[in-house]
Amino acid sequence: TKRMPQEGWAWYMLAYAMAKTDRPREATVVIERAMMVAEENADLWNNIGEVHHLLGNEVEALKSYQKACKIQPNYVHARLGMARCFLLKGEKENARDACDYYLEHAADEELKAEVANWRKLCE
Repeated sequence: TKRMPQEGWAWYMLAYAMAKTDRPREATVVIERAMMVAEENADLWNNIGEVHHLLGNEVEALKSYQKACKIQPNYVHARLGMARCFLLKGEKENARDACDYYLEHAADEELKAEVANWRKLCE
C-alpha cells in the first residue's frame, strides 16, 4: 500500500488479512481506503463485501455486493454474497432471487450444491 497507494487490491488484501487476524478496527479503516479507490471495479467491490461479511457488517457487505452488481449486472459471485446477506437478514424473497440467479448462471457445480441448500431455506 505504500508503494501503490491507489491500488485497491493492496488495500483489500491488507483489510482481509486484518479481518482474518482479528483486528476489526484496523480492517475497517483499511477497507474504507479500498472503497475510496475502488471506483468502478466490480471485483474489488465484491471483495470489499467479503471483508465486511468477515467483520459481521452485513448491511455494508450487501451495499458492496450491490455496487458490484450495478457495475457488472451479471456478476454471479456478488449475487452469491447478496444471497448470504439476505438470508442472514431474514429477507427470504430477496435471498431466493439471488440464489436463483446464481444457480442459473454460475459454473461452479460444487458451490451450486451449497447454494441449492441455501435456496431451500428460502421456502
